[in-house]
Amino acid sequence: MSWSAVRRRHSGRPVAVVLHGVGSTGEFARRCLAAPLGSLGYDVVAPDLRGHASAGSCRDPAAHSVGSHLVDLQALAEQVDVRLVAGISLGAELALRWSAEHPRLDGVVLCLPGLTGPTTVAAAANRHVADRVAREGVEPVLAELARDPAALPW
Repeated sequence: MSWSAVRRRHSGRPVAVVLHGVGSTGEFARRCLAAPLGSLGYDVVAPDLRGHASAGSCRDPAAHSVGSHLVDLQALAEQVDVRLVAGISLGAELALRWSAEHPRLDGVVLCLPGLTGPTTVAAAANRHVADRVAREGVEPVLAELARDPAALPW
């Protein structure tokens, strides 16, 4: 993980780490989420994940695993007091997994693809789940999805 995309003012404000998706950059994630998170009182740290942008190429596919990214996120959290974690696409999965192990966070922001844009089957499914989360809350929807035998293990 490269911290070249870090934007931190050493103001004593809480830190939000914003994680990008595959093929993206920390700079993109920062541009998407720094303003709204800043307005909520957070300084934003937006690192480049392994193999992306300033983090450089990473030839070993195993080094791109979710587990490797989570190790990098933990190393970052040991340098700054992370109070909120946010992610876009792959970054959202990383944020969700990391937050499960760090319940003292102020919050988690998950930005998943397909909630806006062209109408596709995937987008419709994502919209349906997003609507349910808005109506019912995260915990009951995740509990139901976890009971589905076809559900991913996270």
